[in-house]
Amino acid sequence: MRPAADIWRTVSRLIVPPPRMSVSDWLDSHRVIGVGYPSAFPGPWRTSRTPYLKEPLDSFDDPSVETLVLLFSSQIGKTEMLLGSLLYAYGADASPGMYVMPTVKVAEEFSKDRLVRALQTCVTIQVGAQKGRDADNAILNKRVNGFALALAGAESPATLASRPVRRLWADEIDKYPSSTAEGDPLAQAVQRTASFRRRKIALASTPTVKGASRIEEAYEQSDQRKLFAPCPRCGVSFVVEWHHVRWQGDDPSTAHILHDIPEAEVASGTDPGCGGRIEDHERQAMFSVAKWRPTNPIAAKNVRGYRTWAIVSPWLRLSEIVAGFLKARRQPETLQSWINLIRGESWEIQAEKIESLGLLARRQEFEFDVPLGGRILTAGIDTQDDRLEVLVTAWGQGEECWVVSRDSLFGDPAKAEVWSELSAILDRDWSREVGGTARIQCALVDALGHRTANVYSYVVGRQSRRVYASIGKDGGVSGQLVSPPKVLATAQGNVIRHVVDASQVKELIYSRLKMEVKEGPGVFHFPMSVGEGFFDELTAEQLVTKRNKYGVPSKAWMIRPGRKRNESLDCLGMALAALRVVCPTAKKFDALAAAVDAKVAAEDKPKQAPVPRTRNWAG
Repeated sequence: MRPAADIWRTVSRLIVPPPRMSVSDWLDSHRVIGVGYPSAFPGPWRTSRTPYLKEPLDSFDDPSVETLVLLFSSQIGKTEMLLGSLLYAYGADASPGMYVMPTVKVAEEFSKDRLVRALQTCVTIQVGAQKGRDADNAILNKRVNGFALALAGAESPATLASRPVRRLWADEIDKYPSSTAEGDPLAQAVQRTASFRRRKIALASTPTVKGASRIEEAYEQSDQRKLFAPCPRCGVSFVVEWHHVRWQGDDPSTAHILHDIPEAEVASGTDPGCGGRIEDHERQAMFSVAKWRPTNPIAAKNVRGYRTWAIVSPWLRLSEIVAGFLKARRQPETLQSWINLIRGESWEIQAEKIESLGLLARRQEFEFDVPLGGRILTAGIDTQDDRLEVLVTAWGQGEECWVVSRDSLFGDPAKAEVWSELSAILDRDWSREVGGTARIQCALVDALGHRTANVYSYVVGRQSRRVYASIGKDGGVSGQLVSPPKVLATAQGNVIRHVVDASQVKELIYSRLKMEVKEGPGVFHFPMSVGEGFFDELTAEQLVTKRNKYGVPSKAWMIRPGRKRNESLDCLGMALAALRVVCPTAKKFDALAAAVDAKVAAEDKPKQAPVPRTRNWAG
């Protein structure tokens, strides 16, 4: 007969659950990256490949943490970490949850491309069967291990209006709208967790614009953890930032890390570092033993935040990071994307306000309508109740721009006379310094305001000449500077219309006006024919930070005090958008420019003398 103690030990093993596993250990034991999943490493999940994710992953199940904030750059595992914590939540301790993406479309793509495949590879997870309308395994609504999992789009209040959830995953929150018909979508999602005492909220995003970044604001309220990696030369741990990355000249292959900091920081009492050079092949060993440390002692105890950037990536070489920077720095808009996506930092808009006098001094004498370098002509036409404002521009490589003509056509757009004057401009031959003449390749006409029907009547007969209706809208369509064409069935006929992202195009113009170089990609050139009034209109707006009634910050363009008109700015924005319509890529630009040159050569016209402008717009 067995002793009672042996029997008790056997029974205990049967009735006592195994020790609770950490999130990272659970994933290492249960998650498999299946074939077809968007990952370079199919097979068993290994947290050791991305050791910087271990602590953030384990924090998801830490009872002392209610809100987890991830301020990460792109492509270092942010979304995979959220998905891993979701698999753990439903596989080890299932309860209702919601995963929110910026839009319903993005949520659907995430569900089909990642979530479904990840759920299928976890043997401890069972997903409800597909049963028509009441499916437990629909794209946006699933039942996982007996509990609901809802996927939602932040722009859709209906998808957020779900049952209470214990866990919330909010991804790419900087791309959420500041408000919807139901209020702040992020606050609405968080409210779904209010009835649970042991709730868990994960907020994650790559940052966007400084002063209007949800994730940056959330991180500032957290304990602000940063990753400290030991220097191979001196052993002192430090946070590797962009200013530690050095290279020689314009050669990215020389990229390395220097354990040093700028003199300004040394003067403030910060440890200057040992000055040791750290080669790229030593980087992964550094980060394999790096430790997260909180840097904000006054944060709420239950809010934990993590911030890091592409320097930790095992998939990116330092030379690739530097090469990306050298390419991106040529234009403000590409630099912004690089700073957001690679450095994981918000973009601080330098050109929030421009003064007109500095631009007035930059005017030049143009001997020909289209100076050397100008290859393609476009136009932007702003519609007012008593006039049309017309701006003609020439564009060169890298969107270098020459303002060719600025005209005010006075007359009610409800009458034909003013449109006849516009046709004379759009049909005109413009003299080129390289020889011959050229015509406008695309024009956008503002269709907002009180003369929409008249705009439609005009463009319907000229769409074959690429004269299209347009409207300005903050945010545009899916964040595009100019949307693809949309055909509207109107009383005037089928109208091709484009939507221009008014905020994006103004920010782009202002950032380029701030450029100090005098020629090259993105530079604007102005003729002597435009006066101070033109520049007052061009600089009439400024970017300000506003908070809506829900307290969500955003950036908005507003007319500056003392300024009344902004038509030059609007026209230039439409002219730039018109270029993007016909030349969305550099390759398309080269092809159209070559076609224009070929047509001029075929006409075999001699180089023309300058054509006097019929109207000099001095403002």
